[in-house]
Amino acid sequence: MPSGAIGALDVIRAARVGDVASITLTTTKPPVALADAPWVVEQGIDLTSIDKRRVIFSGGPVEAVRGFPQNVNVAALLALAADDPDRLRVTVVADPAAPGNVHEVEAIGSFGSMRLRLENRPSETNPKTSALAAQSVIALLRQLGSPLRFA
Repeated sequence: MPSGAIGALDVIRAARVGDVASITLTTTKPPVALADAPWVVEQGIDLTSIDKRRVIFSGGPVEAVRGFPQNVNVAALLALAADDPDRLRVTVVADPAAPGNVHEVEAIGSFGSMRLRLENRPSETNPKTSALAAQSVIALLRQLGSPLRFA
């Protein structure tokens, strides 16, 4: 699987060899990047009225991906790496001051703790996703043909 716009999948996969207490994903995006998301439409959230950081969703990865299919598909990757969707909690934040598409992953378990924050530049052709998402697919394809592999 490509790492998409988050990374940290190798740590999550290794951590589950021991005990994992919690995994969280916080995705912060400019309000315009969340426009037309099913959750935003269903909840009647007026993104144009958001003038400061605001949590607009908190829940599990299945509900997050259904509510924000073009914004938090990284939650599906994390849930697969964790091998247990119930272990993952997802928060979506709309923030007009966001420096781009920000994904923060935190995991706590018997291995210790890990925090990763990526401030991704939005894709030039689709501001709902990060440029790094496409780059991760290319990197994976290159790795498939290489004797050197990272896991």
